[in-house]
Order: sequence, then C-alpha cells, then structure tokens
Amino acid sequence: MVRVRGIVSRAWGRSIYIQDANAGIGIRQSSGAMVDAIANGTLKEGDSVEVIGPRNDFNNYAQIQLASGAYSSTNTVIVLASNRKVTPIQITVKQLNQNG
Repeated sequence: MVRVRGIVSRAWGRSIYIQDANAGIGIRQSSGAMVDAIANGTLKEGDSVEVIGPRNDFNNYAQIQLASGAYSSTNTVIVLASNRKVTPIQITVKQLNQNG
C-alpha cells in the first residue's frame, strides 16, 4: 500500500496521472468512484490529490491500481485543492533512456 500526493496532469477515461517536483505515476481503476469522478468533471487536471492504494507494475511501469467500486480508507483519491498549475518537465529521449 502506498500514499502519494501530486498534481493531476491528465485525467481521462479510467486513469489519472499525477506528478510532483520529482516524478510522476499513473493511477488506474477499471470502474468505480475515480472513473465516475473523471467522467463528471469532479476530478480533473490541476487538482492536487492524495492517492492511497496498492502499487503494482503494468508493462514494466509502476502504477497504482485502485480496486473497482467505492472509495475506502485503503483505496481512494482525495482532492486536496483545485486549479493548481501543472508545469511539465521537458526532457530529451536520451535523458529518459539514461534515467528511466
């Protein structure tokens, strides 16, 4: 189980991506509260969030996979603030290949 905080840099379909000053991670849910919040616009780019859920790997990339259904104390996305500025970090393909 992990607990992370970051700014939503993408919210679409069944996934959000969050980032902080150091890194980013994807959060996925097949169906349930997070997917509904994305669809109705209550979870969107620029939201500052805290995510609690199990970390796993998908195609060799770390992600947080929330269980389907309602939020719980160990399976949740909590919106802490809205309308935060998302500042993307520019890197080259070479930098990505060297530093993952």
